[in-house]
Amino acid sequence: MPGEASGETIRATTTGYYCLFLPGYFRGDGGGYCGKMASGYLPFEGAAACGSYYPLYAWIWIYDLQRWVICLDRGNIGETQIDVFYQTNKELEESGVLAVGVSDVEVR
Repeated sequence: MPGEASGETIRATTTGYYCLFLPGYFRGDGGGYCGKMASGYLPFEGAAACGSYYPLYAWIWIYDLQRWVICLDRGNIGETQIDVFYQTNKELEESGVLAVGVSDVEVR
């Protein structure tokens, strides 16, 4: 089953979404993603919306960002896409996720 094998590495589209919009920074889809995620948790730094390839609660290491995220949300995204949550669009812009685009990721 996809995502079950510890240490599985694949190429994935990496994007970001956010709760609060701050003027002067990347707008994207406008933010506003502040409510409960598919898992029932409120969004927090380190959470991500993941495509259907990944089981909820899977840990993902994003090599190009050098960080772990946990899949706690779903969304209208690609099968292997990882959409990392940020509190503000400023944090999203400063994270580097917008420049990455596609990265090797390790599924745990």
